[in-house]
Amino acid sequence: MSLKTLLPLLTASALLTGCSLRYDFSSECQSAQDCQRFNGEAGSYTCDAESRCVLEGGATCRQDADCTGDASCAQGACTPPAMDMSSGEDMSSPEDMSSPLDMTPDMRQDMSDPAACTKTSECIASFGESFICNSSSTCVDALDATAGCERLYYSTSVDPDNVVFMGSLLPLVEPFGTLIGKPLESAIQLAVDEVNSDGGLAGGRKIAWISCDSKGDSQAAQRAASHLAQVVGTPAIVGPLFSEAFIDTATNVTNNAGIFAITPTGTSPSIQNLHMSKGLVWRNIASDRYQAYGIAQRVRSLGPSKVLILHKDDKYGDDLKTEIFNDLGTSGAQIRVLKLPNPISLADPSQQGILTDYGMRIEAVVQEGTFEPQLVVVVGTNEGALAVSAYLGVVASAQLGVPRFILSHGVVPAMESLAAGLVAQDKAALVPLIEGVAPDIFDQNSAVYNDYKRKYGEEFDNNQPALASTSTYDAVMTIALSAATLSADEEVTGEKIAQGIARLVDKQDGRVLRFFESTTYVSDAVTTLQTGANLDIQGVSGELDYVLEVGGVYTPVINWTYILNEETGAYEITQSQEMSFPNAPQTTGAVWAPIPAP
Repeated sequence: MSLKTLLPLLTASALLTGCSLRYDFSSECQSAQDCQRFNGEAGSYTCDAESRCVLEGGATCRQDADCTGDASCAQGACTPPAMDMSSGEDMSSPEDMSSPLDMTPDMRQDMSDPAACTKTSECIASFGESFICNSSSTCVDALDATAGCERLYYSTSVDPDNVVFMGSLLPLVEPFGTLIGKPLESAIQLAVDEVNSDGGLAGGRKIAWISCDSKGDSQAAQRAASHLAQVVGTPAIVGPLFSEAFIDTATNVTNNAGIFAITPTGTSPSIQNLHMSKGLVWRNIASDRYQAYGIAQRVRSLGPSKVLILHKDDKYGDDLKTEIFNDLGTSGAQIRVLKLPNPISLADPSQQGILTDYGMRIEAVVQEGTFEPQLVVVVGTNEGALAVSAYLGVVASAQLGVPRFILSHGVVPAMESLAAGLVAQDKAALVPLIEGVAPDIFDQNSAVYNDYKRKYGEEFDNNQPALASTSTYDAVMTIALSAATLSADEEVTGEKIAQGIARLVDKQDGRVLRFFESTTYVSDAVTTLQTGANLDIQGVSGELDYVLEVGGVYTPVINWTYILNEETGAYEITQSQEMSFPNAPQTTGAVWAPIPAP
């Protein structure tokens, strides 16, 4: 059987069978904005009826430079500047703020010249609902489609004149949007609503949120961050999620602008070095140094003689691969490394395009009698599931033995879909060969997590939260509670948010605060902080024991495995082993230990 015949066996229909964690590369777009990454010499692309990016007929421009005079490029056409609305009809601010106001570019008006202001309601009245009064006392549009910032969110009954603007940089288009970006965006909305509905910060100050699309790309993330920094003037940003984009954005944008930046998923060891410069770069997930140690120790315990490391071509993949490779250098195993392209760099980033590209690369390395690994380590994000599928296609075509697989934390969210796909193809025997190793940001037996899961389901049509949504929710709460250390009339800045974290991690005298422990846990925390007392916060992802010197946490590493449910006959992923680092940053003496039954 040929490689082309086998690759479709584990494609979308299999990976999507009845799973709460979706994994879908077949839909490239939902709107024309999603197709901007394909624009080039051939012209501009748009989204067709089959959710595929196609060349847009009649496109006359791709950027403002293609137009003459004051015209700008919008959706492939040169358009003249908008009318100046600064002296037009009176446009009062919305009378009814009883429900969340979620603003998109369609709800705004342009202005040709900036206007001075003292409060946001003045800007809304003059220019439209997406306009705000920024830190420079100027009316500006908080939304910018070119920068990928297309959503401004105010919670229920929020006074736009008494808010702190927070930004987010998430990958909202495929191949990352469905599984990662959109569920994590929901987690941010839930956190913003929780803060605002429970009284907000000191003096009733609330949080307003601007969501920007990083597209999983470093350059796109930096463009969005520049808009948030230079136009909006936000003091804090959640994201980007991927280490490379986060490092580049912090280095080139947020650090220089004095913005507090926190990533809930970025694990590259290099992030710690950035924190050391100004103390503005944070993460609430453990460094890859500890994940790599856990993966290497798991490989050693299985004792393979030949190991292949497949890794995504980005900062996260490169750094984690290097840490694992160096650790295994003394294991005695023959180790080979294969770099797999970041899907956004492929000419065809559809699911089938990724499978085909990865399959050809793997086929060139894995050959009978030359190199037949007993174990494959897959380092990446959700595209790593397709790397497993492509590998299985290769070995089936060549009639080689199927190895064991260890997935890094970025691939763990796709484990459920992988199992469902294998079972659907009558390959259930392969399921136990796949396991994951990831920082501990999800305890399925935790009361805090289950309260969060229930609330998330209530708010978002009974959907289940993605694994990384826990640390995303906690990242927003870290910003909010740190800002709650400031008085009602004190300006919220990135530096002050960073300084406030010390008051949230007081293990000696701080009041223990468990998220969702009551319906007033936010206001209780704000009251405690305003009286001068400290907190010891325990979030949805676990205890948020930030180490101030490194701007991160030393969470344990978890080994995820499949367990067959005898009653349902389905495989379920569960936490089987834990590796703790009580003496971090040293890893000497850290060993796998079984997780006690709940």
